Amino acid sequence: MTAIPYCCRKSLPAFSLPSTSLPKGAHSGQAIFIFLAFITFIALIAFITFIAFLPKVSLYYLLSSIYFPVLYYPHMAMLPFKDCIGHESVRDILSKMMEQNRIPHAFLFVGPHKIGKTYMANRLIQALLPGQSIKEANPDYVELSCLIDEKTGKKKSNISVEQVRDVCERLSMSALHGGWKIAFIQEANKLSSGAANALLKTLEEPKGKTLIILRAPSIESVLPTIASRCQVMRFHPVAKEVLVKGLVKKGFDEVDARAAASFALGRPGAALRYLTKSGDRSEADIAVAQTIELFQAPIPKQLSLIAKSMPKEDQNKREVADRLLQQWQGVWRDVLLQKIGCSSLLKHEPYALQTNAFAQSFSTHQILQVLQRAEEGRSAISHNTNPHITLEHILFSL
Repeated sequence: MTAIPYCCRKSLPAFSLPSTSLPKGAHSGQAIFIFLAFITFIALIAFITFIAFLPKVSLYYLLSSIYFPVLYYPHMAMLPFKDCIGHESVRDILSKMMEQNRIPHAFLFVGPHKIGKTYMANRLIQALLPGQSIKEANPDYVELSCLIDEKTGKKKSNISVEQVRDVCERLSMSALHGGWKIAFIQEANKLSSGAANALLKTLEEPKGKTLIILRAPSIESVLPTIASRCQVMRFHPVAKEVLVKGLVKKGFDEVDARAAASFALGRPGAALRYLTKSGDRSEADIAVAQTIELFQAPIPKQLSLIAKSMPKEDQNKREVADRLLQQWQGVWRDVLLQKIGCSSLLKHEPYALQTNAFAQSFSTHQILQVLQRAEEGRSAISHNTNPHITLEHILFSL
């Protein structure tokens, strides 16, 4: 091989690799990218650690708190109310509110006794507090009703200011589980004026995810200042066939379901108690016989029967008298329906023969008079008239 002369070597171009220099500003962009990737990795590790050391429902709380509708709606809006009987409009409204994450800070559930207000409220509360028990002590949930008097052992007539202030203080704190704070006032119609005023500030300016559910027989029974600050949900009687279908779906015999639906007069709660509580059914059966016996008896025996039905304690007389008048109204309603030929609407269907025979002894005017007197008597008793004298006055009106 021939060597290249030294003098010629300087004329040859020097061999070098292609230039790898980066454009101006590329080094700073690469550093930012690496920094962001590092921060993302650290955040991911922290998130996984956070979930691992909390209950299984923590992810659910986290997603629901940032309003993740895909998870929030199917599991929280549709399922809680699927086994409720009737009240389709209420169920639809609550479901849409949950779907859109637009739940108000206060509800007022109004409707007759045992119509399903408490059942629906419990379903809503359980949906908003997933994985938590509302039957046991729960720092994020509180129920409010009239306390028991330690001296008499009976329920007090009103909810006190101290009770409401205690509830408002609990609602002002942060939720332990990071979700909702809920208060269920089961007897809103028994809030004293002072207690109602103490509740107003929390209703006007709730802190965080706070929900207050009030239950009452009617809007009129609640102070206007309270009702005007709540989303009112009205519970109306359920159609008889809808009630029967719902009871059969729950596993009850159709014959029993029809008897319960007739007795309940559109109230799912009353129908379920009739089927599951033997005491309620026997009380309904006895009511017909006792009412017919009372109104067919001579005056001396009527006075004796009234005296026996009234308790000795004054605290219970008003409650017993009101329940007795409700029984009278139920029986006399059947008597009126028999009189005008509407026996398909009877409340006590198994006793149709007895009420039909009893109806023959009275005119339509007399039957309407008894029903009117009974309603007036219930109103008078609620305004502190003497219960015993009120019952005797109704009997003498015939």
